[in-house]
Amino acid sequence: MSKTESSKNDGPHALVSISGATSGTHSKPFDTRNYTKHSYQVNCSNIGASTDLAFYIYARNDSNNPPKWQKIAAYRITNSINNNGILYFDCWNFVLAKCAVVGTFDGASISVVEKHNA
Repeated sequence: MSKTESSKNDGPHALVSISGATSGTHSKPFDTRNYTKHSYQVNCSNIGASTDLAFYIYARNDSNNPPKWQKIAAYRITNSINNNGILYFDCWNFVLAKCAVVGTFDGASISVVEKHNA
């Protein structure tokens, strides 16, 4: 039986899953089955007065076609809410995960960096 220490950094390097999005964007699905620790950093720039965005994290275990994604996290981004970005961390055990940013951008640019560890 193998053991993974909780402090061990046993996962891929951080990856940019959404880069400079200025319109609604979904990341490609990431195979998370070998990882239980998950973090997402949402970087925001040029947030406008009428920017009203939603950042979502979706996950799934099924292999249905079409896939049935379930929302596991949701955050709002406006000129007064999370306008400096978002840091998210949680422990979960799903097969696939993806993220999305949707809504009214009003000149905003959004990038997402994610990291997954055992």
